[in-house]
Amino acid sequence: MAMQHAHARLVASDHVVARPVANETILLDLNTERYISLDDVATRMYHVALAAPTLADATRELATEYRVSEERIATDLENFTSQLVDLGLAMFRPVGVS
Repeated sequence: MAMQHAHARLVASDHVVARPVANETILLDLNTERYISLDDVATRMYHVALAAPTLADATRELATEYRVSEERIATDLENFTSQLVDLGLAMFRPVGVS
């Protein structure tokens, strides 16, 4: 599966607060007061995706770290980040746009 947003970067929404709690991360949307809990793997994906220049870069880093194929990580990362965007917790931004 080709990654639809491979050359975009993930940016956290301004109205979202992320806090570590025990072995997970809580993402709280301050506008809706809804929150989601990320397990340790989702937390790692979230932080790598936010820090990487593009989602393709995040895919390579996570594939190396978890020792799985880039195709598998690309599918999982695309699904995960798309869910965050659908929930209003993050957005895709084309590279070069701040």
